[in-house]
Amino acid sequence: MEAPDWAKLWLGNESPDFLIEIALRSVVMYVALMLWLRLLGRRTLGQLSILEFGMVIILGSAAGDPTFYDDVPLLHGIAVIAVITLLQLGYTQLLARSEKVETLMEGKPVELVRDGVLQVRAMAGVPMNPEEAFEALRLRDIEQLGQVRRAYIEQGGQISVLRWRPEETPPGLPLIPPWDLEQPPKWPADALPQAAGLRFCCANCGLRPDTTPDGPCPHCDCDEWTVAVQRALEPLPVALTRIATPIPEHA
Repeated sequence: MEAPDWAKLWLGNESPDFLIEIALRSVVMYVALMLWLRLLGRRTLGQLSILEFGMVIILGSAAGDPTFYDDVPLLHGIAVIAVITLLQLGYTQLLARSEKVETLMEGKPVELVRDGVLQVRAMAGVPMNPEEAFEALRLRDIEQLGQVRRAYIEQGGQISVLRWRPEETPPGLPLIPPWDLEQPPKWPADALPQAAGLRFCCANCGLRPDTTPDGPCPHCDCDEWTVAVQRALEPLPVALTRIATPIPEHA
């Protein structure tokens, strides 16, 4: 086995002087990208649409290739950045002038929670399951679903939350601790424990019926119910812990 050619491994077929050229190319492309970002505004990565994210990938290649490929002229990379910038500026103006085009290209906001109830049918069109929705709400200091008056998945992918005032907050589905760590106790409708003052909610969507449930959830058809809590981590009543037999977790 031959020893590796360390010079070729580190420098390729170029002379060490090419490192200086790479540094100069990098400076030029860096300045070009900074000008591009300045022209396009102050949107952060978390606010990029799908099309804008794809544009960033294209620009990464356009800016990266000229920095270390000696057969790719700097002017070619700058030309790509300039064209993409003009296209993006035109696209932004088009969205600002046409609501129909904006809806077609950017989509519509999706209602995630209404009055403490997860909108599972509306979520069918977005790549988010209930556990991911609960995680996003926990990151916004939501302890139980009843705190949420409205929540939306915005066009840019962020989640906006409108809360009830503290004195108006009803009990709801507990979100803390995360269910991957500890599941709340769940019962089928025909085995619900009887204890004074208990309110039950659907263990899937958080629906709180006015009376004790006697069948599957009318909102999402789930047949598991749990105790609606005012605050997360509050202990269950002693009488409830004696008689409750939670549904075993399915393998």
